[in-house]
Amino acid sequence: MRQDINLFLLIPKQKGFNLSFRTVVSYYVFFVLLLTVIYVNLALQKKTLEKEFEQENATALALQTEANRLLIALPVSDPTVIRTELKTRQIELINKSAAVDLLLSYSNFSSYLIALARITVPDLWLTQIKFNRGKSNISLYGDTLEASLITQLMKKIEKEPIFKKFTFTIQDLDDKKIPAHFFLESQEATTT
Repeated sequence: MRQDINLFLLIPKQKGFNLSFRTVVSYYVFFVLLLTVIYVNLALQKKTLEKEFEQENATALALQTEANRLLIALPVSDPTVIRTELKTRQIELINKSAAVDLLLSYSNFSSYLIALARITVPDLWLTQIKFNRGKSNISLYGDTLEASLITQLMKKIEKEPIFKKFTFTIQDLDDKKIPAHFFLESQEATTT
């Protein structure tokens, strides 16, 4: 038995199986259209992937730029430098804390300074004011053009309410030259 082979499709010819030219062309057109659809789909996928790749590259570039900006703004330091800086800051904190404690314990001194600022005696000026918290006294150093102005100063000091608990006395007076230098010291007044 001899089989006829259709060379066009390389399909063996069988009884009852006969393909017309029109059917073959239809299959061929369908196959070409299917390949075209697959090619277009692959091209669209490639274009989508390229866009996503470009977006990821842009994001990566933005992140790299931001990282570089942060490195410039906040340089990475050596841990030993950071520890040294930390110790320095801790010492500063301790010193400032001690200064605040001192200021809080001497907070009333501003009232004394305000009272002294209200007292004015022409041709007399204070050059130094010392507060001795341990002895509860105040020392005033100054200069005057006339020694008699010191008693005026002492009378005005006694009139200030904040100085009521103190008694001022002249400890030193150098009136040999002008301006005359003086030194007043207070003692807490004793109430009996």
